[in-house]
Parts: sequence; structure tokens; C-alpha cells
Amino acid sequence: MTTPFSSLSRAISGVRGPNPPLVERHVVTARIVCWVLVVVWLCAGAALGEDAEDPEIGFAGFLVDRYEYPNRVGAYPRVDVTFDEATRLCTERGKRLCTEHEWETACRGPRNMPFGYGIEFIPGRCNTPQPDGEGGWIRDQGTEPSGTFADCGPDHGAVDMVGNVWEWTQGWYDEERGWRVIRGGSWFNNLNLASADGRYGRELVAEFHLDLVGFRCCRDAPDGSQ
Repeated sequence: MTTPFSSLSRAISGVRGPNPPLVERHVVTARIVCWVLVVVWLCAGAALGEDAEDPEIGFAGFLVDRYEYPNRVGAYPRVDVTFDEATRLCTERGKRLCTEHEWETACRGPRNMPFGYGIEFIPGRCNTPQPDGEGGWIRDQGTEPSGTFADCGPDHGAVDMVGNVWEWTQGWYDEERGWRVIRGGSWFNNLNLASADGRYGRELVAEFHLDLVGFRCCRDAPDGSQ
């Protein structure tokens, strides 16, 4: 029996429901690499600049969009899209969805940090629930335009990979059941999910969509840059 999307929405949001959030933690080690791209030295953790039409961050073997799709600072992330829709939109730009390894490598950055910017959670650094001072969490901010939390990520790296909106990846949570994987948590999720190693996928079939779920695109590195 397939779980209704409303039940999945509660689970992904971190609200008690029939499918509580599952967390799998693993470590990805990022390698620092530099190459020449469009006559600019681009290193892991360095972007083409805010005035670039399509800013990307370079790592060994791949490039990742600096912001959630449509990859423009100040634009709201595209949300409520299915896995197939996200795949198509990346393909139209000559890109693809990030693999889980690529996604986590970019999120952790060259220093391999669980929140991108550091080891410890810093309130207000990313669009995640904020402590209310009484042991609880404030969840009233909603999705924000890309780049609103400009320091949410490694220095000069990808922004908003932790919090704001979940992001589809190419990965399988359970290939036999057709369950896909989303990463990074959202503005609504506690820190067990809104972090570099937070992932969810239980019963996330390809046609699932939710206004807490967006995506960003990756592409293979140019020849000779690895």
C-alpha cells in the first residue's frame, strides 16, 4: 500500500506521522582541486562570482550550481517539483541532478564540515529552525530567496545546501521500491536532518512533490580539469 503524500509531507517536515524521519550518516571527504575555466582560476570552494549568469563551484570531477535552481541569487527556489521534473529542468540546461556523493562533497566544502560553514550549529547562519530560548524551536520563516543566508555554506562555496528547501539527488534510498533521496533538510527541519549528512527517502517515489522540496544541478567537469 502506498503512503499518501500528506503522510509523507508530515514525515519529511519532521512532524510526527506514520513514517518518522530516518537519518543515515556517513562521511564524504572533499578533495581540493583547481582548474582554468573561462579564463578564471576556479577552485573547490570558489565561484565564478555573483554577476555570473550561471555561478558554479568546482570540485574534482564535477561542478555544482552555487544556488538552488534556477541558480540565481535573489530568486526563490523552484519547489513542488517531482524527481522527473527536476531531472528534466537540469537536462534543459545541459546539466543533471547531483549524485549524493557530489551533493555532500559540495555541502561539506573543502574543510569537510557537517554544516558547511563549521562543525557546530550557529543559529541564524542558515534558514533552519531557530532556538526559542526555552528548549523549543521557532519555525515561522518559510522558504527564502536563494542567497538570503549568504553565509550558509563554505567560504565562497555553494549556498543554502543546509536548510531552506530539501534537494532532490540522483541517489536511490531503495532502488527495488523506487524510492529516491532528498538531502539537506529545509527551513522546517531540526538539525538531525538539516545538515550535510541529513537524508530522507522512505517512500519518496519519483512522482512525489512537496513545497519543501527543490533541487540544484551539477555537471561533469570540463575535460582536463580533473
